[in-house]
Amino acid sequence: MNPKILLLLVLIAFAGACLTPPQPKSSGRGDSEESGAKVQFPSPVRLKDTRGADFKLFANDSEFVSVVGRRTSGLGPPNPDAGLNPYEFETLAQLRNVYDTLTIHHSAGPGDEDVRQIQRFHMDTRGWADVGYHFLIASDGTTYEGRPVGFQGAHVENNNRGNLGICVQGNFAFAERVPEAQLASLWQLARALNLMLRFEHVRGHKEFKDTECPSELLMDEVEAMRAEFHLPD
Repeated sequence: MNPKILLLLVLIAFAGACLTPPQPKSSGRGDSEESGAKVQFPSPVRLKDTRGADFKLFANDSEFVSVVGRRTSGLGPPNPDAGLNPYEFETLAQLRNVYDTLTIHHSAGPGDEDVRQIQRFHMDTRGWADVGYHFLIASDGTTYEGRPVGFQGAHVENNNRGNLGICVQGNFAFAERVPEAQLASLWQLARALNLMLRFEHVRGHKEFKDTECPSELLMDEVEAMRAEFHLPD
């Protein structure tokens, strides 16, 4: 081939490569509409599973919280005859229309209390259909799935519909601080859930009734979440 023609073909190929925009890398997870990040949300089927395996919730492309599923923690089956109320949804967008509030609690018990014991107390003593909270965070930062997100919780009397409950295990009424690992997990979980469900409010339990829950320490975190999520007081 004529050397001049060969050189011309090489220059054309090089110019074409320079004009081709770089393709974004895929993280292999589902798309989020927030700032172009690639994040993973559990499927609607998983959100209704009362015997689900462990899963992860992503707050962004690199920050996530690992959630111990009910199958791993050994939580028992709920009692549907005691008022277990599933939400009607087939897509995440429909579930977003259900949830508008995130509420933070403390358990007022030991920080390392077995979640199965909390479930038994809620079911056997209080007569509820299942553990009342959707998530529980132990003092070592381990995050447990409680009542699946696809079901209405039982954690704020007369205000449970559309209200997702996180329980920070321990009694912080007279504590000086929340354990670092536990606090980190709380923030990771709250950020991930806010990205998934787009809350309109973040509340402490005491804003619904006369109670010390979740303590002034955790109310400071509630106020910080409102500021970060750009939500009203």
